[in-house]
Amino acid sequence: MDLSENNLGPEGAAALAPSLGVAASITSLSLGDNNLGDEGVEALSIGLKDNKSLSTLDFLDKHLTAENSQELDWVNNVINEALR
Repeated sequence: MDLSENNLGPEGAAALAPSLGVAASITSLSLGDNNLGDEGVEALSIGLKDNKSLSTLDFLDKHLTAENSQELDWVNNVINEALR
C-alpha cells in the first residue's frame, strides 16, 4: 500500500495506526514524506508491533528526531524476525 506524499501528519498516522496491527493483507507499506513527526512515528510503531504480514516498510521522513529513528529500527527488527 503506497500512502507516501499524502501529508498524513501526526494526526493521520494516529488514525491509521490501530488498523495496521490487524491488517493481515498488507505486505508492503510506503509512508515516506508524510510529515509524520515524532508523534506520528510513535503511533505507527505501536500499531506495527502487532502486524504479522508486513514484509516491506518505507518510512523515509525528513521530520524525525534521533529518538524515533531508533523506534523505527526496533520496528524493522520486529518485521525481520517475523519473516524468519
